[in-house]
Amino acid sequence: MRYYQALTFPAYLQTEAYARSLIRYGAPWLTPDEVPERAAERAAYGEKLTGSRTPVLWTVVDETVLWRRYGSTAIMREQLAHIVNLVDRERLTIQLVPAQSHRHPGNSGSFTIITGEGPEVVYAEIVNKGQTITAASEVARYRLLFGSLQGTALGPDETLTVLRNELKRIDDEQG
Repeated sequence: MRYYQALTFPAYLQTEAYARSLIRYGAPWLTPDEVPERAAERAAYGEKLTGSRTPVLWTVVDETVLWRRYGSTAIMREQLAHIVNLVDRERLTIQLVPAQSHRHPGNSGSFTIITGEGPEVVYAEIVNKGQTITAASEVARYRLLFGSLQGTALGPDETLTVLRNELKRIDDEQG
């Protein structure tokens, strides 16, 4: 799975607390009982996906994801520690697109390229819904877009250093 996300960490990489904050603020019409239910479902899906050896997970996110404090600084710290742990376990490769990037190819929205035993498909996210794309020519365009994002992004090792530095900064702030 190759995934690009601009505003948050991808759903399958979210801790339950991070997911709860996103869902609570992003879907204010949900009842107080529905929010923790959905967050628990999202976290369980993520644990199932990241707990196995397949699929291979490669994610590109916008660097500004590090600066958005959904819920609280403690929630963000837990989320970052979770991402670093996945990288350390070699379960995830992640790259950050620098916020100051002038040639940002990811302005068209979040998407996932899913490669498996069958033909590749793309799941593109738009407001309140997603679209599954199966046409080979369209899938090829998304592969090209993902490659452009990787070329713009920091390398995986540089990204891990940025994530660790952000964790340290949060720890220093909290004293």
